[in-house]
Amino acid sequence: MCIRDRSMGEAAGYVKSLKGLEVINTSLRQSADSLRTVTRRFVKDSKEAIDLLLEVNDDESLINIFGNLDKGDDTTLILEVNDEGEYSIIYLKGDIDVEGLLKTYAGSNL
Repeated sequence: MCIRDRSMGEAAGYVKSLKGLEVINTSLRQSADSLRTVTRRFVKDSKEAIDLLLEVNDDESLINIFGNLDKGDDTTLILEVNDEGEYSIIYLKGDIDVEGLLKTYAGSNL
């Protein structure tokens, strides 16, 4: 089982309350490249001090977790999932246990 298959269920357990959720997925390379560029620009230019918190790798997937810590119910979390032939962005805003999530994913880092 690849990381992406486990990621959705595990991530949901760390969300205490949710103010916003957006999921964008594509299997088109050109669209994936454009989304990757937009995501990186959003992270870099965000007023919320969003940083790369963890990079998780396995043979099939690469997940980058971006976010801000200690924001209470205004926490922003972005999961960028790179699979062979597929690219997904999951944007969450709300009360999220980011430290717990990072500990879980860090155990998956190969």
